Amino acid sequence: MHNMLCLYNGKVYNKVYSFNMNGNDFTICKDNKKYIYFKHDIVNDKDIYTPYDRWITAFEISDLTDKRKIDELIDSLNNRKIKTIKNVKELVDKQIYGKRTKKLIFNKYFILLIICVSSFLFGGITLLNWHNEDTKSTHIMKNIIEKTNIEEQVAFTTTEIPEITGDEYGYKYGEDYWNYMKTTMISVDFSELKRINPDTKGWIYVNNTNVNYPFVQGGDNSYYLDHSFDGTYNVAGWLFADYKSNFNKFEKNTVIYGHGRVDEVMFGSLDKVLDESWYTNKENQIIKLSTEKKNTLWQIVSIYTIPSESYYLTHTFENDESYQRFLDTMLSRSIYDFQTDLNTSDKLLTLSTCLDFNGNRIVVQAKLIKEQKR
Repeated sequence: MHNMLCLYNGKVYNKVYSFNMNGNDFTICKDNKKYIYFKHDIVNDKDIYTPYDRWITAFEISDLTDKRKIDELIDSLNNRKIKTIKNVKELVDKQIYGKRTKKLIFNKYFILLIICVSSFLFGGITLLNWHNEDTKSTHIMKNIIEKTNIEEQVAFTTTEIPEITGDEYGYKYGEDYWNYMKTTMISVDFSELKRINPDTKGWIYVNNTNVNYPFVQGGDNSYYLDHSFDGTYNVAGWLFADYKSNFNKFEKNTVIYGHGRVDEVMFGSLDKVLDESWYTNKENQIIKLSTEKKNTLWQIVSIYTIPSESYYLTHTFENDESYQRFLDTMLSRSIYDFQTDLNTSDKLLTLSTCLDFNGNRIVVQAKLIKEQKR
């Protein structure tokens, strides 16, 4: 192609692309926004362009195949978004010469390969980060255990209000009072824990799980989602109480959160409570919790999974009727009938963690059955 314009019958056309077919040269031009083509010859160093309608009349019938191919090519050019000369060449190669665009196929597979490798690397890095963060959490917890004095104490009486003891208490609260009367309580020395983190509020223990941690309480419910007990950034977070919960005086519903980590740190092992062999074991049905002012036992009354919601996290209630409806709802959700009654004088402890990446939750709820002032 000698220049970027072609002249025919006094009109200027923009040259787009030239190709040879069966010994004839053709030039694709653009008339405004429409693609057309000319047969292209050079006579006495001059470019001669012959429109296809005049050119084809001089061809024998066997050459009409060429015209059809070029017509189809031009139709394709006019009905596609052509952005570069490369796109034109690809269509010529495909429709005139029957060539496949191997480079494009290669690029598709290459891009797919890059995506797969990137996903693999991202997943691997993410898992490695999770492992590192969980390892940090385990290391922190090991140091805490070494530095913290935890005692087991047997409480033979209750300071729960109303204050009822002996046969009268057993009659009111059922045989579980006698079953758990000699159950040991944990009593934790919080002096070192408070020195490390003044946000420390208590210690929680759930039998036959890895839940045996101090828990904290921040000014909101977001900080300890990605901060460890020592205040360092950690995606494993830490066990933390809802900022509305009151540990000086347990109210209607005390809530503690924790991430459901795959390697079972934090509340990661709480999914064990969904196993029948776990929740039917009487020894597992008591949660032990110690604070600076009280050592307590909580009897599990409900275990269930549920999509993310705020109702089970309710702290305050308008009246006894609304609280009783709340208690009845919590009991009705349970995957197992713990044969425990709830009334408006009962106080609940709610443990909440993630079940999966779809927003579903594992919820464990227990009622206060024994507390001992320290």
